[in-house]
Amino acid sequence: MFGRDAEQRLLRDALARAADGHGGVVFITGEPGIGKSRLVRELAGDARTHGALTVTGRAVPTGSGTPYRPLTEALLQAVRDRPLPDGGLLAPWLPALAAILPGTGPGPRPGQDSAGLADQAGASPVARGEAVIRLIRWLDTGGGLVVTLEDLHWADPDTLAVLEYLADNVATERLLLLATSRDEPAAAAPDLARRLAGRRTAAHLPLDRLAPGDVERMVRACAPDADDQLVLRAQRAAEGVPFLVEEVLASPGVPDSFSEMIRARLAGFTGAQRRVLEAAALLGRGFDWQLLPAATGLGPEVVSASLERAVASQLLTVDGEVFRFRHALTCEAVAAGLLPPARRSLAAVALAAVDRAHPVLEGQWRDVAADLAAQAGDAGR
Repeated sequence: MFGRDAEQRLLRDALARAADGHGGVVFITGEPGIGKSRLVRELAGDARTHGALTVTGRAVPTGSGTPYRPLTEALLQAVRDRPLPDGGLLAPWLPALAAILPGTGPGPRPGQDSAGLADQAGASPVARGEAVIRLIRWLDTGGGLVVTLEDLHWADPDTLAVLEYLADNVATERLLLLATSRDEPAAAAPDLARRLAGRRTAAHLPLDRLAPGDVERMVRACAPDADDQLVLRAQRAAEGVPFLVEEVLASPGVPDSFSEMIRARLAGFTGAQRRVLEAAALLGRGFDWQLLPAATGLGPEVVSASLERAVASQLLTVDGEVFRFRHALTCEAVAAGLLPPARRSLAAVALAAVDRAHPVLEGQWRDVAADLAAQAGDAGR
């Protein structure tokens, strides 16, 4: 753990408050590889040493149509070796839990009013959320409970609705609920985090990239014999993302795991959209998008739609008129996907587009043109 002292203090304070009966929800958001899961794993380890029950559930890319998946996974862990009671204070709430915990409904249990509070089909998010709170009280044997829900950018709306109810109603419970999510623009979970933080019923912990000094500390801890050149490479290539620091140290080029992630994000792109991104990658990390129609032979509408999709897929960032690949490694990985003949051909067309737009090749354009000429196999140029 490097560069996360303030975040660890906040989470440990939240854990201590939960152990004293002042429960809460903490959202941890940030880009992939920024260290969200590592933070919650560290805290879960602390919680277990203090006697808390810790469980984890995870949303998955195909899980948006599976209601309550992360909650189901977490709570099933909690009750795996502890059968739910047929009677007692929890019994009236079991029908409302049926959709989250298989086997708890739908019919009334012995001694339970058949009217119940809610049945499996008709329970509202409020009833389900309250049922989860009652279950948490039943599970608590004195050490409290830490529930981690990971990757909520993939979560279904039902899970988020129950989570919102929990955030509003666990202040007197011995519960700490940790929720992680990528800060993707199209995801509902980051919006929920900001909304709950705005009304102060949850804490929102957005993770920033590591400072260069923290990256150096991390490199030297992972590789004690690292020289200054390796430190500089990790600082430049990983750009403060902890996961990429580790990957850069493990690979001389673009890490395989990172390349696979980029391939997965490009999988849904059309051939024309991929060509736009590949031409952009050959032009460099920060590229002039106005060159792309000439560099690809595609119309402005196709280029515009391609860039919009790449931003939504978190391959590119845009600030005003300036587009950039999110990471230097993203640019390298996209370009590396080109076979040599295609790379040479595309680089030659892109070089011609640069020549037409900047015939004098002043400043950075001389470097861009030289790099394109090298990729096009034009050593003389």
